[in-house]
Amino acid sequence: MSDRLEGPHYMVFWKSRVMTPDRQIREARVSAASQHGFIVEFEQALPLGSNANIELYVKYRGATQRLRAKTSVVYCRVLSNNAGAVLELRTTYISNDDMHTYNNILQTFANSKEFQLRK
Repeated sequence: MSDRLEGPHYMVFWKSRVMTPDRQIREARVSAASQHGFIVEFEQALPLGSNANIELYVKYRGATQRLRAKTSVVYCRVLSNNAGAVLELRTTYISNDDMHTYNNILQTFANSKEFQLRK
């Protein structure tokens, strides 16, 4: 059984910051979102099973929303030429308010014709 994120995945382009297990905060880009987590383009690889906090900046209802979540690394692909890594982060905790907003965003994606191209 795979721990990777289940679909559907929605392609996004969200700014974010990731706090690594060694407490460093680094910029990242969320390239896909799903019900249970995020696919993130990050400057370094992180070990499977390690914890990482993520802070997302999402445009929703005409304003930028900040969402925060605690996550666990379930997949890591190192890119060639020192281009960083692609991480799959499974959500382990998100506040009720942030989860409500996130679910509304995902529902908007699911109902929109533009988001019918799913991974």
